[in-house]
Amino acid sequence: MAILSPLNPEMVRFHRLEIKAEMRTLMQSIKSGKFAEAGQTGDPLALFNNWLSDFHERYRKADRQIKLTDAQKAELIQNQQGKCAVSGAPIFVGDDVAVDHKDPLATGGPDAVENMQIATPEANWRKGPRPS
Repeated sequence: MAILSPLNPEMVRFHRLEIKAEMRTLMQSIKSGKFAEAGQTGDPLALFNNWLSDFHERYRKADRQIKLTDAQKAELIQNQQGKCAVSGAPIFVGDDVAVDHKDPLATGGPDAVENMQIATPEANWRKGPRPS
C-alpha cells in the first residue's frame, strides 16, 4: 500500500494494530463523505495530504544522532552492575560493546541517553529491533 511505503517495516509490524485502526477510520470517513467532519474545512485532497503527512510523522523512525562518550558508556556499565542488559553476560569498561536502544528506533523509540543500554555486540545483534 502506497500510504505505508515510506515507513520502516519494523515500525509497521510493531504498530500494526494502531495503523490498521487509523486506516479504517480514514477509509470510513472518506467513504461516508465525512472526511472533514472534525472541524476541518477546505479541499479534500489538501486535507488528505495533511492527514498523510501527520500519519508519516507519527510513525517516522528517529534518526540516530547521539553517540555516547566512553565516560557515558562506563557510567551505563556501572549502572547495569557490569552486566549486559540483554544477556546478563559480564561486561567490563574497555570491552567491545554495543549501545542498544531499549525501545528500538525501528519501532519508534527515541534516540535519547535514557533509552540506551550497553550490551555485548552478539546479544544486541540477536535481540534485533525488539524492545528490551
